[in-house]
Amino acid sequence: AHQLATDADLKFYNRCVNCGPMREWLLQRLPQQSAAMVTAPQDGLILKQLFDTESSTFTYLLGCASSREAVLIDPVLEQKDRDLTTIDEMGLELCYVINTHAHAD
Repeated sequence: AHQLATDADLKFYNRCVNCGPMREWLLQRLPQQSAAMVTAPQDGLILKQLFDTESSTFTYLLGCASSREAVLIDPVLEQKDRDLTTIDEMGLELCYVINTHAHAD
């Protein structure tokens, strides 16, 4: 997530009145990691990868084990019920949904 925020720079969220400076918000809440640590899961991190076979799209659910807050990254509209059920079953509170890019398919 840290690398995603840095690579995407998430500047397109900075102009949104509702979202505010998303990149800064996300980076403040992520643990400081070196490049070597980026692939190693952190204690307390909840990570679930979901897949939509129709669009061949991966969706990621990231959550905090202590606060139970979560973010859904690159959801597929047609999988809304699956995603919300998963979030509910895991006892998470969805705080943000992030699309990292547009899907032309």
